[in-house]
Amino acid sequence: MTVKPSTPETSLPADNSTEGQPALSADQVAEYLSNHRDFFENQRDLLLSLRLPHEQKNSVSLFEKQASLMRDREARHHRQIKTLISNARRNDQLLNHTRDLMIRLLNADTMAQVIETTQSCFLDQFGMDFATISTLNDTETDQQDIVKGLTNARKPVLGTLRTEELEYLFADNASQIGSAAVYCLRDENLDDGQEWGLLALASKDPNYFEHDMDSLFLEFVGDILVQLFGKYSGQ
Repeated sequence: MTVKPSTPETSLPADNSTEGQPALSADQVAEYLSNHRDFFENQRDLLLSLRLPHEQKNSVSLFEKQASLMRDREARHHRQIKTLISNARRNDQLLNHTRDLMIRLLNADTMAQVIETTQSCFLDQFGMDFATISTLNDTETDQQDIVKGLTNARKPVLGTLRTEELEYLFADNASQIGSAAVYCLRDENLDDGQEWGLLALASKDPNYFEHDMDSLFLEFVGDILVQLFGKYSGQ
């Protein structure tokens, strides 16, 4: 009788456990199948007979399991695409609002107008719950000490602020604030690093501003304000 030799590329390693050697481990089987992805093409009967546990049924065929995984993957990709589209729309809207703010600031003639224009734009166009610009020049030293951590920061501070910081920046509205973003308006081009004030935005939502979120937009607006404050500081 002639025995047909097995084909190496489609055959699993022999199980020699009966000869005193250990049986194949699950990892070995998984590695083999990973390296021979066409294995089941010549093992259709075996493929049809395989059953996998299912949380809602007693078992499910491998074909059904693969179809389920493909549907899950497709749904995940669909959600990712929707997220990308949503982010693109938000960025486009943010760009339009920023352009409108810049145009309005160019038409301002005094520091008071710059402050009023900025605050109203953040409230009306950007949809912020609260927006303030606190100038530091006329603030008492002990009050400045309250926000020393904010003025010393070289980057915007985002997230949850201390109660005394919120009261300094938002006065009677402090208790309503869930999260905030604060940027020190500092002119780094001056020798003394002139600090004009603090640009503060806040939301009632505690998760709206988070410490690890991107702050490029806030820095851009803040840097424009620094230049305008320097221009109108003598008025």
